[in-house]
Amino acid sequence: AASGALKFCREYRRRTEFRRLCDMLRMHLGNLQKYGSGVVPGVEDGGKPNNKVRGWEGWTTESIELHLQTRFAQLETASVLHLYTEGFRTVEDIYNILQISHA
Repeated sequence: AASGALKFCREYRRRTEFRRLCDMLRMHLGNLQKYGSGVVPGVEDGGKPNNKVRGWEGWTTESIELHLQTRFAQLETASVLHLYTEGFRTVEDIYNILQISHA
């Protein structure tokens, strides 16, 4: 979904929508870092697994690779649209994802 939105912003030169998309992706990444640090082994009182993000399996190598692919496409779109501030923020996001992969 994100790659399609990035392609749309690139083709139609939608700078405002691109900024909003970047903010949304950044917010999602922040939520995954905050609440989705992985599945904690153990069972809560109701017999449910103790993970805070439903459907999230944690930071696997595949999920990190997909996040990085999305961010590099975002960086390319920022360059095409001449939004260098967003490009810099995207580089910071890429760095944060790489830090997650080393943890």
